[in-house]
Amino acid sequence: MNDNRQANLYAPGIVLIAASAITVAAILHHPTGDGDTNAEFVASVVEAGTMLRLVHGAMIALLLAMSYGVTAYVLRRGADRPLALAGLLTFVAGILVMMPAPLIDGFILPDFAAQAQANAEVMAAFPAVSRFAMDMLLAFAKASSVLISLGIVLLSLGMMHERGVMRWFGLAGVIGVLPGALAILAGRLQLDLHGMTLITLVWCAWFVGLGVLLVRGKV
Repeated sequence: MNDNRQANLYAPGIVLIAASAITVAAILHHPTGDGDTNAEFVASVVEAGTMLRLVHGAMIALLLAMSYGVTAYVLRRGADRPLALAGLLTFVAGILVMMPAPLIDGFILPDFAAQAQANAEVMAAFPAVSRFAMDMLLAFAKASSVLISLGIVLLSLGMMHERGVMRWFGLAGVIGVLPGALAILAGRLQLDLHGMTLITLVWCAWFVGLGVLLVRGKV
């Protein structure tokens, strides 16, 4: 029974660390379509379809895994703490808003590209439809990135009321994550593949830190 209790204490931290490592690997291997003509671009998307589905399916699972880890932290610290509860709600809202982005990029667009290869009318409509889809994806990505970042900032502010390493970790979270949210709001950080990679790496550094604190029993 004691071993089960110990495993339950370690599990959220291990999940956060593992999910962060896999997330970094996934986003660094994110395939992109290319080509000089519409037909070449469509063909490249179809060719990358399997990898797109794998990467974005993994991203959805990893977002849920991170939600589990953060929720476990808040429950362990006490959900009655205003900053912890506000941070959790904001973070989860960001995760939910993020969900359509990997669905569009990883599943809807590759399927539409496959249809375009088989139908000339769909092929003609592909540029306009794909631009609209990418505009939607970008809107979801911006809103979710700001919410997730602000959730982490609120959680970090709550940590700054603690003592010892938790206080310093909270300060590092605020300093590391808040500028990204402000840059997105100000239009200074564009969430193309490079911008999304940058902000994801910052999040993952925080997740790994929180995971280590959970595993070491500092929370």
